[in-house]
Amino acid sequence: MSRLDDLLLELMDRPTDDDYLVYADAASMAGDPRGELIILQHALANHLLTDVQRAELRARELELLEEHDALWGFEMRSVFHEGLHWHNGFIRAARVDECGLSQDTRTIDHDFSITEALELLLDHPSSLLLEDLVLATDRASGWSAATTWSAPGPAA
Repeated sequence: MSRLDDLLLELMDRPTDDDYLVYADAASMAGDPRGELIILQHALANHLLTDVQRAELRARELELLEEHDALWGFEMRSVFHEGLHWHNGFIRAARVDECGLSQDTRTIDHDFSITEALELLLDHPSSLLLEDLVLATDRASGWSAATTWSAPGPAA
């Protein structure tokens, strides 16, 4: 097992900010762009940033996501569009809804079923630390069903 694998297992057990930053440092040293993404997203969580600082960090975050589409899963990002919430280099929360996966303007046009989208999400390495998942069906008259899953907290 590599050092990154060991650190990833630690993140899966108890993901503190310090653990993410240790992983980011090791990933950056190994040439993995996820390290920079973690550092950027960690910095963006700082509420003391000026608007200019926040804009600069956001611009670099988007640039990094575009530069390394294969790593982040371009197909997945295009299917979910705004249904993914990233936190420190990994997907923390996702919403899978029937309407958002087909013709709704929240995503680009794809003919993915909820099952296919869920498989795409759960098979991707960026989802290893997924904490919250919402599955919903969207009918013309409004939301007809929604199920939310949250990862269990650490054992006491």
